[in-house]
Amino acid sequence: MASAFDFLIAGDDAPSLIAAAAAARAGASTLIVAPKKNKQIAPPSFPDIPNFVWRRLNLQDHNFSLQPVSARITLLDDGVSAQSFRTDRETAETLQYDDPDAAALLPVFSDEMRALGASADKINDSNAEGVPAALAVLFDDDGLSDLSDLSKLSGAANEVLDDYLNGGPVSSHISTHALSLAGLGGEEAGSAQIFPEFFDDAAWRARTAKGSQPLMKILHKICAESGVVMQEGMVSDISPEGAKANSVSFGNDEKIRINRIFFASPDSAAEAGYSPGAARQTAFNGASATLRLRLRKPIAAPAGDKSAIFQIVDGTCDLRASRHAALTGKLPEKPPVQFEFVGDNEIVAHTAYIPNKLCDEEGWRAWTGQDRQLLMRIMMDRLSSRLDDLGAKVRKQEIVIQTTREPMRDVYARARNIYMQSKRHNAIAAAVKLVDRALNDG
Repeated sequence: MASAFDFLIAGDDAPSLIAAAAAARAGASTLIVAPKKNKQIAPPSFPDIPNFVWRRLNLQDHNFSLQPVSARITLLDDGVSAQSFRTDRETAETLQYDDPDAAALLPVFSDEMRALGASADKINDSNAEGVPAALAVLFDDDGLSDLSDLSKLSGAANEVLDDYLNGGPVSSHISTHALSLAGLGGEEAGSAQIFPEFFDDAAWRARTAKGSQPLMKILHKICAESGVVMQEGMVSDISPEGAKANSVSFGNDEKIRINRIFFASPDSAAEAGYSPGAARQTAFNGASATLRLRLRKPIAAPAGDKSAIFQIVDGTCDLRASRHAALTGKLPEKPPVQFEFVGDNEIVAHTAYIPNKLCDEEGWRAWTGQDRQLLMRIMMDRLSSRLDDLGAKVRKQEIVIQTTREPMRDVYARARNIYMQSKRHNAIAAAVKLVDRALNDG
């Protein structure tokens, strides 16, 4: 292994691998450190891969093609549903018959959120040297406008949404699909930041098209071809080296000089053992759960669309109640559940409203097998409430709970030049942009 690298990227999910390949293609020496993973259930879809990333990695040379999901659909209480599509025009045309007010206002909202995202990118770029954002924007010609945008981003998601859509199924639909990624309730300060990325074109999810090579297989190949060095294991120690770099070891005598450390998500950071003080408090006392159902017989999809992404929620109150339950170490009674069809005989369901540790009359404790069985029943109940005769058609159930471990010590505590992005709807595009920003930071 080389004795120095420009980047250490922790994690081997799609955003991490793409970030590593993009950094290497830009001329940076790059090391991926991938902890040994526990059993996981791969999600059927992933954030879209925009053209600038596609060209950067030459994905067209790898027999790779994507199939965007057809729609986002929310299955509300009492048979009510709401859906949105990749283009504002198609969404507005559909809403015109069910909710003409929302049909008129939603395109305005989505356009303003995209503009807000562009403003946030500009603030981040101007703030690259660590200048407080509120000061950085004052030195720009559009400073007052940017300060207004900064104020919106620092607010609560529910307040921003209420400025445009006054309740109703469409408002619940947007809240659920936008906030459930991070297990948010919408009342948290700063949660408004999730809307600009939710409406970003790169936030629309996609799947590997039939006949295409699997994405992860291609990404590992591209990383190898680009000179990315892969290492399995964990960093054992990091200490500052010189003015900006880090000295990294992996439990042996070898020391490696690392200029920048990159995490494509808080999950990757937690898995690697990074505990960034207050930033470790992500969405909640936080974990997530993924349930795979293998079916004896095919099940009809709601709205007849098996290529959509579905959310089950009775109303936005479920978001707040489930987040509160997770914060206090309880299992939510009616967690929002996202699910997707995989072919005709499999359903993969997911919820991010799960406590990392549970709390009962004896105090905080770890998960037990009984807890897992209870959570599986809760998720099955949510699915059965929207999918007729589901229980009779399930052949096998499997649940994986992804908890965040508490490291014995934070090996990254003294590290310099750490870049970590939050949970993002547009995680792949955002990771590449953050890599480029890190390179420009010098």
